Amino acid sequence: MMLDASELPAGRTLTADLCIVGAGAAGITLALQLIDSGLEVLLLESGGMRPEAATQALYSGSVEEDRLHSPPDRYRQRRFGGTSTIWGGRCMPFDPIDFEPRDYMPHSGWPVSRDALLPYYRRANRLAEAGEFEYLAGPALGARCRPMIRDFASPHFSADTLERFSCPTDFGARYGHKLAAAKNVTVVLHANVVRIQLAREGERVESLGVRTLNGRAFTARAGQFVIASGGLENARLLLASRDVQAAGIGNSRDLVGRFYMCHLAGTIGAISIDKPLQDVYHGYEVDDEGIYCRQRLALRESVQREEGIGNFIARLHHPRITDPAHRNSILSLLYLAKPIIPYEYGKRLHGGVKADFATWLKHVRNVAAAPFDAFNFATHMVRDRFLAERKFPSIIMRSRANLFSLDFHAEQQPNPLSRVTLSERLDPLGMPQIHVDWRYTVIDVDTVKRSLALFAQDLSQTGVGRFEYDPDSVEEEVTRYGAYGGHHVGTVRMGTNPGDSVMTKKLKARFQQKFLPPPGAFYSGGQQCLFAASRGQRHDSAHAEFRGLLQRPLERIELNHRKQQRCAQRWLERRNFLQQREFNSVARNRINAAEPHLRSVAQFIELPRLRAKYSPKMMRGFAFHHRPLSRKLFNEKPPAHESYLRTKLEQGTERIAARLFFECGGSAVAFTVAAGRSSLRPA
Repeated sequence: MMLDASELPAGRTLTADLCIVGAGAAGITLALQLIDSGLEVLLLESGGMRPEAATQALYSGSVEEDRLHSPPDRYRQRRFGGTSTIWGGRCMPFDPIDFEPRDYMPHSGWPVSRDALLPYYRRANRLAEAGEFEYLAGPALGARCRPMIRDFASPHFSADTLERFSCPTDFGARYGHKLAAAKNVTVVLHANVVRIQLAREGERVESLGVRTLNGRAFTARAGQFVIASGGLENARLLLASRDVQAAGIGNSRDLVGRFYMCHLAGTIGAISIDKPLQDVYHGYEVDDEGIYCRQRLALRESVQREEGIGNFIARLHHPRITDPAHRNSILSLLYLAKPIIPYEYGKRLHGGVKADFATWLKHVRNVAAAPFDAFNFATHMVRDRFLAERKFPSIIMRSRANLFSLDFHAEQQPNPLSRVTLSERLDPLGMPQIHVDWRYTVIDVDTVKRSLALFAQDLSQTGVGRFEYDPDSVEEEVTRYGAYGGHHVGTVRMGTNPGDSVMTKKLKARFQQKFLPPPGAFYSGGQQCLFAASRGQRHDSAHAEFRGLLQRPLERIELNHRKQQRCAQRWLERRNFLQQREFNSVARNRINAAEPHLRSVAQFIELPRLRAKYSPKMMRGFAFHHRPLSRKLFNEKPPAHESYLRTKLEQGTERIAARLFFECGGSAVAFTVAAGRSSLRPA
């Protein structure tokens, strides 16, 4: 169901089991997974179905240095679908080394491993319509795989990894109809969350304050809250909610908004390949599913450790567009088309260079010198990009002389001095605007410098060509585009140590029921992120990697009285059979250890028999939660669960709920206990 907040009665209170703030890639994905789950889901979105200038202006803010960071209302879209409505579609997973603590990279090391995320990567790949989760060129492309540069055997770089490209998928347009049709999901448009209201003791979220641009105000209440507003807006909302915690929610150690990162990107140098034209290929291939894929040069992990530098990737690229000396009619056509190219692309294509009339005239002459090339290119872009459902990802120029520049992306060091704060200015809803102070470090520049030197060395030693560049210009190129694109990460980083993180590794703020999904949670940025793209996105692609963690059964969600009665009846019907079931020895030992304190409140289930007994519709929500859970979930011994349960039951004064998980005959089982009385339901 979809509602418009601007049409709701003022002062109304919306209630749900789970409230999600932000209908971008992360928020929509979570809501999709909870369809028919038995939970009432409320999804709040600031914008509408289309761009609205007044709503987009709510993203306005200031930056410390214009040269280093775009205005905060750029590269982000405040509407249903979020920035997935304009992203470029590039998809890559993080590399294993990105998760490792590295002594040469301060503040590095994630609290989760890449292996823990792999099952969710595969699902996210499908959701983004980027095909199979296969990012090695050989297995992905088969016979179509060809070397980027034949005979280039580099000891420092590999050329066998891929970038995959989504349609690009607009999550709002692609999945909005499913949310609108879902009986347990309510999407509220034009609902701007302006305040997170904590309970007086400051340990749980009581409600959200919501306002509309036409002056209406209402409240949202839920058992759990997920803040999925993007790397910048998540930090803004936490910092602006100061009623109970004076420094902002979760900011007692002044960490919210710090460690702000983007990708470092640039185009540099001149590459000359001394090989036949057919021995060099830097364009796109299409896999068996019709997905565009592109190989790139990636700095090997062993080299990163040996050199003490960050992650780095590069691609062969056309010469810089702004210089008419390239005498290429297509590049000059792109330069002349600058006024109609979106900002997010135009900044990268033109580097913010303001050319004089003489330069403009030279570009016109280039186009006039080869009008058929320009016409054919324009036809290709209209047919294969603007009109195609799966769009040709970017501009690829075939060089007739094997002359290229080098396009690179590099990892940024997590830096506590790079941060997002609140300014004194207020937006039309009364919220403080953000102030962005993005900074780079010596390590960032050194990563690029050393990587370029290694590439030049390898190209020369293998005898396939030359790479010429000015080492003294590297820092200028690194900062030419500043904090590149919409890859805003790190502002509410997760970790195991409260002294250097805002959230736990399960993406929970360091008090009760509030979750913060990526991208702000990212501990470090690597040179890539799933859904990282040239048009700016939410990773927010979102990030994507951690949706699986959010999909785990949510703790302490209380069922209403009718649901409690219905679920209890189902469980009791199965009691006799389940008492006779032979569980595996590990599960039986755990059950026996906890049985004395659970006998009065828990019965066990067996999924296949329940599926046979109840309707498919009833079981869809059950089946969502019944999936392999992390083994870590079961590592905690039953006595710890037992002690927790007994303590909560003895308090008896507050409506609380505890969830206990066991592995029973291969099935995930949950018991919900609320204030001394039991209510049982499928996990």
